[in-house]
Amino acid sequence: MWPVAPSLVIVNDPELCAQAVQQKSLPRSWQSKFLVSPLTQGIDLGSAGTDIAYHRALRSRYAPAFSPKNLMAGVPQIVEEAHILAECIRALTGDAGGWGEVFSLEQKVSAFIFDVLASFAVGLRLNEQVDGYSALRTAILKQTGNLIPKTLFTLPRRLDPFYHLDVWRINQTIMEVVEPMIRPKFYDRVATDHKPGRRSALDVVAKTWQAQTQQQQSRKAREDMINSALQNVKVFMLAGADTTTAAICYTLHLLASNPRVLGEVRVEHTAVFGQDMGATEDIILKSPENLNALPYTLAVIKESLRICPIALTVRQGSEGFNMVSADGIQFPTKGFHVQTGVWNIHLDPAYWPRVKEFLPERWLVGKDDPLYPTKNAWRPFEQGPMNCIGQELALLVTKLALVFLVREFDIECAWDEWDKER
Repeated sequence: MWPVAPSLVIVNDPELCAQAVQQKSLPRSWQSKFLVSPLTQGIDLGSAGTDIAYHRALRSRYAPAFSPKNLMAGVPQIVEEAHILAECIRALTGDAGGWGEVFSLEQKVSAFIFDVLASFAVGLRLNEQVDGYSALRTAILKQTGNLIPKTLFTLPRRLDPFYHLDVWRINQTIMEVVEPMIRPKFYDRVATDHKPGRRSALDVVAKTWQAQTQQQQSRKAREDMINSALQNVKVFMLAGADTTTAAICYTLHLLASNPRVLGEVRVEHTAVFGQDMGATEDIILKSPENLNALPYTLAVIKESLRICPIALTVRQGSEGFNMVSADGIQFPTKGFHVQTGVWNIHLDPAYWPRVKEFLPERWLVGKDDPLYPTKNAWRPFEQGPMNCIGQELALLVTKLALVFLVREFDIECAWDEWDKER
């Protein structure tokens, strides 16, 4: 690919992936940082992965927001939005519970996810599901058009001053919405410590950060932390919305295509939450730990992410690191970007018996069963010290979406009707 673009090696062996990502943990590629810099100035957690030590320090700062305790504390926020999602889809059904008009499930789920992430991250109610696209969502999605790799083909655009002006204007729009929600969290310790009601992820981050030292942090340190929080909220909402929306839509599609599995999920939900679907919300709010009593639902999500993976990682090879195959062949990485071949690995029959079948049971069997997953072969959130920090949140949100949708609604793809309408 050089000189047009950086040279790239795609790793389609799970053990070699583990060597690069888990055992050695190569730094993220400089191209990954460059790609998101128009949105985040290159100081987000993902970009920090180009420097292992800095990434470790920054991740420890944000990790408390994604702890199991804080995720469970955020369940009411997610439930509130999931309730609205179910209402929106219910309004699209036909008379007497029959089939309704064709609609874009992705658009409905995407609005749900943006509402969840804004509420969870900074305590911001966007009301995307009811009011439509907010200024924040519009700006973030528009900025994705400016996320371009550093290649020979993109050079003319990168040299265009109007491109940089557009990047600046969009970031100003995002900052005007989000920064007022962030700034008080890092300047008002009393408000952060004793805030009534729900706490956002950044409330937790701010409290942890303020507790790191007994003395008052300098103004510059506070401003740097506010800027770091702003950039991480932006990439969290962009990446989280895209991947979790895809995960939910793929899972609903696979359930619709596999009635046996759908039936098993419905049976499990009824066993945990009872026959009265209207009582599900109250049961979850009173006992959110019931969400941990859905092993088959979690297996369905994992199997969906195997068949339809949503992410990968690209690392920077180095002179001192060679990947070594089981038969001793060495693969130098110097001068290469090293990409994990998640799609190839997830759909390789060498690692997954009955690879084309949607079999949640493979996640519930013992190690002696032929269906038991191959070690290191499941990588939708990647693995190792730089895996997706929000993966447990993504699984929780997906699980709640299924709880609110799969028993009440039948969902089918209607591409022919959709094409006619388009």
